[in-house]
Amino acid sequence: MPALVSLSAATMIALAATVGATSVVIDDDFNDGVVTGWMGQGNTRTFSAHNISESGSVITSEVIPTQSDTYRGIVSTTSFNPSAEAGGFTMSFLVASQGPPAPGANGTFIGAVGANTDFFRNLDNFGLTFFGTDSRTGSGGGFGLIYGDNNGTNPSDFVFGNSDAQGDVELASFQDGFSATIDANLSGWSYLITGLSNAAGTPATFSDSGTWTAAGTSFAALFAGDTSWFATGGSQGPGAAAGLPTHSIAFDRITVTTIPEPTPAILVVACLGGLALRRHRKP
Repeated sequence: MPALVSLSAATMIALAATVGATSVVIDDDFNDGVVTGWMGQGNTRTFSAHNISESGSVITSEVIPTQSDTYRGIVSTTSFNPSAEAGGFTMSFLVASQGPPAPGANGTFIGAVGANTDFFRNLDNFGLTFFGTDSRTGSGGGFGLIYGDNNGTNPSDFVFGNSDAQGDVELASFQDGFSATIDANLSGWSYLITGLSNAAGTPATFSDSGTWTAAGTSFAALFAGDTSWFATGGSQGPGAAAGLPTHSIAFDRITVTTIPEPTPAILVVACLGGLALRRHRKP
């Protein structure tokens, strides 16, 4: 089989890397001054008086206090299919600022949603909720990593992790911005949040991980229902009755990457490599 020895080790490594490479779905640093790739999302599905602007390398979503509903945010027009990229996906959010004050019942949500034309709680959703309703999202004075927050006042389908073990989050540090990375792969979930302080005002790194099995579910059960998922981020304002100013959330960068499942092609390359090495060593 002379063809086996014609592939160099470098070629085989490159081919394997190409087949299994991470794919960047979204990477927006909002530095072109024009809102592209994102649209408004809100509780009433009508976005009048919902201001989205891009300036100074940030995209800002404003909640006007006199609006009939005070949850507003942004959602990507680019989608990804977690089931097609069964190696999992990673979402990273660099939040420039949020508020004032603390967000209302729906909290500040960053993550993915199974539809980009509906409020994030209407359909499948997965991500971090900050300063939301504790009984529903496990966020309370900090945050919760949730899935399926679509049940009105009832608890989310899953609360995978929250800030309870490490303490609450200082509101001022939350309003000043932070960085969060959420990972979902075939075996489980993880998150890493930096740039926040704990309730005592001490800078802290919040992180946790777990398996879908421990939570009583699986990657396929959660993400196979929708073939198109979208990145989203939004926040609940206090409403006109509170007499507070316009509430906003601003993002400095949002990225989404997917990781393809190891395919037969990779296995073929590995076999070719082994055979080639054996052929090369044969006297």
